[in-house]
Amino acid sequence: LDDSASDPGNTGLGSDATQQTLHGVLEHVTYRNEDNGFLIGRFISQKPRETLTIKGTLPQVREGETLKLWGRWEEHRDYGSQFRVESFLVMEPTTLEGIERYLESTFTGVGKVLAKRIVKIFGAETLDVIDKTPEKLLEVPKFPKQGLQGIKDDWQNNRVQREILEFLLSLDVSPGFVQRIFETYKRDSIPIIRDNPYRLASDVRGIGFRIADRVARSLGFARDSPQRAEAGTIYALDEIERDGHTGLPRTLLEARAAQLLEVPEQLAREAVTRLIGDGSIKTLDASDPAVASVVPTATKAKETTEATDATEPNEPNEAQEADRAKTGPAGEDRQSAAVGSVSLLMRPRLYNAEGAIAAALERLLQESAFTQIRDLDERLRRLEG
Repeated sequence: LDDSASDPGNTGLGSDATQQTLHGVLEHVTYRNEDNGFLIGRFISQKPRETLTIKGTLPQVREGETLKLWGRWEEHRDYGSQFRVESFLVMEPTTLEGIERYLESTFTGVGKVLAKRIVKIFGAETLDVIDKTPEKLLEVPKFPKQGLQGIKDDWQNNRVQREILEFLLSLDVSPGFVQRIFETYKRDSIPIIRDNPYRLASDVRGIGFRIADRVARSLGFARDSPQRAEAGTIYALDEIERDGHTGLPRTLLEARAAQLLEVPEQLAREAVTRLIGDGSIKTLDASDPAVASVVPTATKAKETTEATDATEPNEPNEAQEADRAKTGPAGEDRQSAAVGSVSLLMRPRLYNAEGAIAAALERLLQESAFTQIRDLDERLRRLEG
């Protein structure tokens, strides 16, 4: 849960290794990172009642809310003792003061004075009244009638956010990602994730296949589910991109995805077909003249292989025999896939980039740019001579 890049106070000199529990109210937020929910705040604990500093990732938490915190004490060089939150629960406020703070921080148009009036009338039943019979708020002296609908909307929105928070934390999603997920899917977070948790890997910054896969398994998705096969195939392409490659021949991609997911290759083949069909994967075909310049080595290798096959179909030379002896049948199949299947499967962004490069090179050729460079080189050599 530690977000060192977002934590300006991450210079503590030491920490207590024993996890402790605190229960109380978040009185004031001193610093908040809206991107990941990290905050530093002033917290009033109940037993014993004291004001202390907390820090940690607590997405969707507001001032005035009652929290149960689990974490450890740290000693900061400049700011003294701080409680680093490792996990938390948002609780219903149990004191009248806590309810007043909650009303003031949660509902638009409810300030300190109006919050006191509401709690004075309904006491400990205040939140139950707002939930079940909000019209009773009109019984509060000087309660603005035009503000009733706003309170209803805020209550509903707050309930939805609370449900999403509890749902994601129950799936062991890091609180730092909870904020990003909610910002991405809003009120539809739960149905979207239940339907296809692997969308997290493509939609939410910072979440990759492995986190999405863990969430999916928690929701009961099988190892051989179509959604997992598709997401794992995309992940396989992303992995080879990190190694400096833009794409893979289909057979190699299917084999790599199957190995990564520990599933039969047939499942990977079906996933690749679906991904090509919906445009999630693009095919760079070397038979296209505009593409031949992008993958010239593979094209040349294919032409050489075809020429050799045509002239010596039944009499492999010594080099070929040596290669077969080294690689064996499986290695020979992989080599054939890499050389013979020139078309590459790649992510759309790389496909578009390759197309743009090919178009730029074609334009330069048409403008005789390379011829001009060769002429210039020749003139320079003459001058030097």
